[in-house]
Amino acid sequence: MQLQAPQVRPLIRRPVLVYAARMLLAHVIGAVFVFFLVLYVLPLPKGAPADELRRVNTTTFIAFMPVSLVILIGGGLVAAWPILQWIRRGGAPTRIQRIATLHQPLRQLGIQLASWLTGLVVFILVNLRFGAMMVTQVSLAIAMGAAVACGVAYVMGERELRGMVARAWASNPEGEWRTASITFRVLAIWFLSTAIPVFGIVMIAYPEAVRVGPKAFGSIGPAVFMVGVLTLAVGLAGMVFVVRTIADPVRQVSQAMRRVEQGDVSTRITVYDGSEIGRLQAGFNAMVDGLEERERMRDLLGKHIGEGVAREAVEHGTALGGRTIEVAVLFTDIIGSTGLAENNPPARVVEMLNEFFRVVVATVDAHGGFINKFEGDAALAIFGAPQQLDDPAGAALRTARALRDEIVKLGLADAGIGVSHGPVVAGYIGAPDRYEYTVIGDPVNEAARLTDLAKTRDGRVLAAARVLDAAHPVEADQWKRLDNITLRGRRAGTRLAAPRRSVLHRGFAVRDGVFRPTD
Repeated sequence: MQLQAPQVRPLIRRPVLVYAARMLLAHVIGAVFVFFLVLYVLPLPKGAPADELRRVNTTTFIAFMPVSLVILIGGGLVAAWPILQWIRRGGAPTRIQRIATLHQPLRQLGIQLASWLTGLVVFILVNLRFGAMMVTQVSLAIAMGAAVACGVAYVMGERELRGMVARAWASNPEGEWRTASITFRVLAIWFLSTAIPVFGIVMIAYPEAVRVGPKAFGSIGPAVFMVGVLTLAVGLAGMVFVVRTIADPVRQVSQAMRRVEQGDVSTRITVYDGSEIGRLQAGFNAMVDGLEERERMRDLLGKHIGEGVAREAVEHGTALGGRTIEVAVLFTDIIGSTGLAENNPPARVVEMLNEFFRVVVATVDAHGGFINKFEGDAALAIFGAPQQLDDPAGAALRTARALRDEIVKLGLADAGIGVSHGPVVAGYIGAPDRYEYTVIGDPVNEAARLTDLAKTRDGRVLAAARVLDAAHPVEADQWKRLDNITLRGRRAGTRLAAPRRSVLHRGFAVRDGVFRPTD
């Protein structure tokens, strides 16, 4: 799948800008929170010059914020440089650009941690003169702020970059895609959004717990309350992001599976992750690819050998040989096919045959029959195999009458129709590596001979009278019994039958080998 530049740039530029804005916003909010936590919430050491401490840290905060933004923006540009090149160039990403896109949240996390570590060093140096207790509090507050900001930024980044990851994956779905596992993500978010803030609460309460608090610090109540509320809020937000990271693709796969169950094997889902989630998404697509291929093969197989034969093969196997059953056989053959070939180009002959067989197939299918084979300009239909019918003889007789009407309506070529009934062997004939489903028996030969005779009679439809004996009386009453003759190539005589209401050959004549209206 190749993505062209006009497609890629507008689709990727907006997510990148939103991603960058949210990363900066998360860290600005985290920095402001740390500032107020240190100077106005956490208890200051006894005897510390509060005014000077606030003045020095405020000045440092204001001076360091631009430096922090430079680190975040500059480092982010370096980390995202391959992605930016992809956006500018368009098309499919290179291998380096794909890897950079997949690992961008982790790469950005490294830049974010570097910014916070730089701030930690700066504020430790600034607060050294206020004593070890103040340095400890500043370090603890910055650690909590960094954990919260980095955790929230990471999970937001994972979500914002899904579209880009999906497009990168689509450019090389067979490539290696690895990123942080689900276990790592859950533990990382728990560590950053819950464990570190809770550890901060423990450290705030520790001096009082060991009875050094009242001598060195003020009240810890407000600080514990604020940090506790922060921990609950951020911990909940972090877990919600993690749960959605897992729940969204599971819901996506579940909905797609429902569509597949309803028969839509064209369903595919977007792969936007390199962890177990991505493998689940890719695995679903691979599974549906296989289902679609199998459905396509089944459809082609059904068109080549018939849906009934395909189902029979799946359910009962394809061992050579067969079983003896009673079936009805219908044979139809075009009259004057030699003239058709002589007086029409080959392409036109094929077109005419396809139109003729379209009518034959539709009529036979409508009455539960099975087109066993096409033989040049003739077709053999079976009723009662491979799928059983309650009244195969009646179905074959109804088909013969309906088919005669349809052939005359088509007005393309005339044809004879013969119907027989009796025991045949139905099964697979051929060699172990090449075989076909067919029926072998006297009714097949008799139907062919009846078709030859029907070509010479006005009604163009003949059946063996014993087919009427096997058919339901309602259908048998639509036929009349005729003379008893000996068909070509047979020893025993055959009593003939024809429809009582025939569509006669009036209004049509074979001229120059073509079935044409005489009007």
